[in-house]
Amino acid sequence: MRTIYGLLVFVFLAGFTIACDKDDDEIDESSVKTATLPHMGFDFSEGKEGGDVDGEVIGWYPASTNGLNMSGLYWRNNMYGLHNEQKHYGQIDLGDIKDVPTTWDNDTLIYPLLVGHVYAVKCRDGVALFKITSLGTTVMEADAEYIFTSGSSF
Repeated sequence: MRTIYGLLVFVFLAGFTIACDKDDDEIDESSVKTATLPHMGFDFSEGKEGGDVDGEVIGWYPASTNGLNMSGLYWRNNMYGLHNEQKHYGQIDLGDIKDVPTTWDNDTLIYPLLVGHVYAVKCRDGVALFKITSLGTTVMEADAEYIFTSGSSF
């Protein structure tokens, strides 16, 4: 009887230790998708190009009225009345961001897309968090890993 009781305690403690050992910073890999974000627009909730898009990759600085002549590729999500609601997090992992931003970067001074950098962008039906994996050199597009949510956390 003592052996059975001891074995049950051991199994319980081993299971508890394994369950508590999960890294809370890890994201569910099945929620991370990959895509090419094109100039013709991308819908993050549908995971497809075209249609009712959330924004597009452009090859010019979108706020050209301020006199800046900046080169590079940019994400523009103000095509349909949205302002450039985006947040640049820099070189971090997608799993480092848990919550949807409550504030966005300056609407008229957005950051260019850079390989290895993470951005959160407002979508028509939620928020996408993406990490740039490569940039087009001859076309306006960027490859990215992304997570989409219609809630308040990723």
